[in-house]
Amino acid sequence: MTGTFVGLSYFLLPFCVADVLDRGAATTGLAMVFFVGAVAVCSPVSGRLADRLPGRFLGAGGLVLVVAGLLSMLALGPDAGLVDIGWRLAVIGVGQSLFGTPVNASIMAATPPGMLGTSGGVGNTARTLGFTVGPAIAALAHGLGGGGAAGFRTGVVVLAVLQAAGILALVAAGGGREAAAEGVR
Repeated sequence: MTGTFVGLSYFLLPFCVADVLDRGAATTGLAMVFFVGAVAVCSPVSGRLADRLPGRFLGAGGLVLVVAGLLSMLALGPDAGLVDIGWRLAVIGVGQSLFGTPVNASIMAATPPGMLGTSGGVGNTARTLGFTVGPAIAALAHGLGGGGAAGFRTGVVVLAVLQAAGILALVAAGGGREAAAEGVR
């Protein structure tokens, strides 16, 4: 579910930049550097935090940033430029960094040693499924929203709701499993 955020960068953003902002593909590509840069800078910090803080809460905090970054996209106007798009993508990148590392570490820590390969495979399958259906969900929402700016906004809201559901799932996740994982370390 949380991997669906890629529907923004793989579908919604290119259409918004081209059809609503009337800018070229270079703007989309350069804006994505803000996302990738934020992930690259924040991932090592996220790893250190994951060693010290409960993964489900750190991950939920990361998803809060993803939701904030997504919802900030709703404020993009027709005169939006590279920096307007880029800083929003950077917020999403920081959020994804704070989400991915601690959640993966928590999952692996809670997995019995003989099942680590299976657990990693299931986790990767779930992430890939989110990356696959995210653009399809975004495209459906874009179409149902009527395309253009309204479709972009509809898609952003749908993706934000899916991320919010991920926050709820992480916070509601059994603390007993995390406590057991702490005992394994």
